[in-house]
Amino acid sequence: MATLIHKRRPSLSTLSHKRRSSRERRSGSRIAQAILLISFFILVGRFAYSSVSAFFHHQDKQQRIEQTLKSSPVNPTLSFVKKE
Repeated sequence: MATLIHKRRPSLSTLSHKRRSSRERRSGSRIAQAILLISFFILVGRFAYSSVSAFFHHQDKQQRIEQTLKSSPVNPTLSFVKKE
């Protein structure tokens, strides 16, 4: 009796999808690194801009408070008292 030997067929997924070369994989990771680096620079730039803007806003607000305190009486409750 003859024995039948079956050869294994490669699955369809391995035939249709070729392995990526290491060069392609490297270029993909370089692109991802470049995008992440650019995003990081944008994030740092926005943080620096908002920090400087917030500092100047705070300084302006402090100056306005000081000006109103200088122009108004020391004790505002006394200004409402009628003098006879």
